[in-house]
Amino acid sequence: MAAKEEKPLKISAVSVDKSLEDWKKVKALYKESFTSAQRAPFRSLMAQPEEGESALTAYLTDSRKILGLSYAYTKGDITYIPYIAFKDCPKDAETVIFSLLLDAHKGNRIVLDVARTISEDKKKARQKRLDFFKNAGFTETGISGKDFGVEYDYYALGGKVTREELTEFTEDFWNSLDA
Repeated sequence: MAAKEEKPLKISAVSVDKSLEDWKKVKALYKESFTSAQRAPFRSLMAQPEEGESALTAYLTDSRKILGLSYAYTKGDITYIPYIAFKDCPKDAETVIFSLLLDAHKGNRIVLDVARTISEDKKKARQKRLDFFKNAGFTETGISGKDFGVEYDYYALGGKVTREELTEFTEDFWNSLDA
């Protein structure tokens, strides 16, 4: 008997707002993926900022199962991705989701952050995230920062980002969420 051929997984990137039937499931994934110190108010992520543009995106299978979420804030030629999370993804789905996210911002310098981890139990997960991002082409910027008591290291793809650019950009980003 021939081996059963696996169908390639089809993943769709869907904009999240209250018209999305499963927006509350996306919110639940957001809350379980990030600590309260790391999270901005979810309603702020669904709103468009006064300056720049943002995209809260859910990644769904054909059967509408939520595999992940991302939030990207773009101003000028920089896109900052402070939030990306995956849930119960089949093999290679995280790579497909990340490719969809990066393709949506092609041509921009893309910046993401990785929280510095102090607790021993989270070091392995942090290293796995770093390896994943580095395999996608992200490089260390040598820049670190602190928001709401959480320390981060920044990584970039598509070009160098200076400390001054990043400082101004992240201030604009956090201010946009307060609007």
